[in-house]
Amino acid sequence: MTFGRGMEDRLHRWLRGRRRRVLFDGETSLHFSMFTTLYGALRQAPGVQVRFTSSWEGGLKVPLQAAAAVLGAAVTEYVPYQRAKWAKWDLYVSSCFDNPWFARAVPWVDTFHGVGEKWVNGGRHLYMVHPLAARYDRLLCPNERLAQHFRAHPEWLKSPEALRVTGMARSDFLVWFNTPEMQAVLRAEMGLDGDRPTVLFAPTWGRHGVLARYGEEVIRECLRRDLNVIVKLHACSYLSLPKYSGGINWRERLSAFENDRRFRHLPHGNLTALILLADVMVADFGSAPVEFCLVDRPLIFWKLAEQAEHTGGDHFQFEALCAAGGGVSDMAGFRDRLERILSNRDEAAAARRHLREVFFFDAGQATENCLREMCALMETELPADLVARFRSAKRLEIQAAPAHFLGNVVR
Repeated sequence: MTFGRGMEDRLHRWLRGRRRRVLFDGETSLHFSMFTTLYGALRQAPGVQVRFTSSWEGGLKVPLQAAAAVLGAAVTEYVPYQRAKWAKWDLYVSSCFDNPWFARAVPWVDTFHGVGEKWVNGGRHLYMVHPLAARYDRLLCPNERLAQHFRAHPEWLKSPEALRVTGMARSDFLVWFNTPEMQAVLRAEMGLDGDRPTVLFAPTWGRHGVLARYGEEVIRECLRRDLNVIVKLHACSYLSLPKYSGGINWRERLSAFENDRRFRHLPHGNLTALILLADVMVADFGSAPVEFCLVDRPLIFWKLAEQAEHTGGDHFQFEALCAAGGGVSDMAGFRDRLERILSNRDEAAAARRHLREVFFFDAGQATENCLREMCALMETELPADLVARFRSAKRLEIQAAPAHFLGNVVR
């Protein structure tokens, strides 16, 4: 079997010439959002064909149109896994370690799906530092901290060369498009009053988080202050098991706010786009508040004792978020922090910028760093102007069709 694959691989290299075929694999909008700059740039590369699939059990967990919108892809670029696994690809790219099977040899790349430092096994290693990483030819790490944890487990690396610190490609949008003009375009598409501050409520899942304990009170307080409120929940918050949702049907519960013109609940919205249009984020432990620090706007971080206990590990990210977001633990603290922010009395700017430097390597250049590694595996060169052309084209595309960037959300 190995000999046959090797022979076919050599024949494929001889026949393919300049052509390359790349397959991106994911399950949710979050997974696909990690690829959006990589997928979009490669679509403009001469001789490169990009497609996406879902090898996960049960397939896509979001509508096909939503996944395509996040990627900036056509629906026709989706290939069912049952067909994709028999095809010959020049590169396979995932954002969450999975264990799919391919009939024909292909190099594997993983981009990770955020910078959240979740610990497992009593705090012995990070959730993203996983034995399945040993199947991957390249691990495109968002920061040096994650790379250090992999170096502590060399048995989970296919080779020492597999580990690369590139930055997180998705975060480049937050650097490229963080302008008042872009913010205004996205808010107008959402039908939000641009003169009213906009709060993005992006809690993580679980019974110990702010959503389960204070979610509706947070929303009511923001609306009481006449703020726009956008709710973007983690995909797991919609699952029925109490350990994910706290035993609450959040689609039904949040429908109580739907008639308020200032409120938006966006299960399939693009988090990157929502971060760009928000003035303030309210969140608890996870990747979302870390990413929000890239746009350097005020953060309200919920410091909940039970959630802190379940984060495990060295609590580095938890404490960094507390410094960057005030670390509120009850509604009184939330009201005080919100009032200070609305009165332009936020003292956490320096802590936000420090967090950005730690968690995001080479912010704004990560797409180019990742593509260079991917092209090397495909034995081809990265066109010198590819990322610059994609960036310019994407800016024009967003301005012309912001709904597509937002995830085709409905007002």
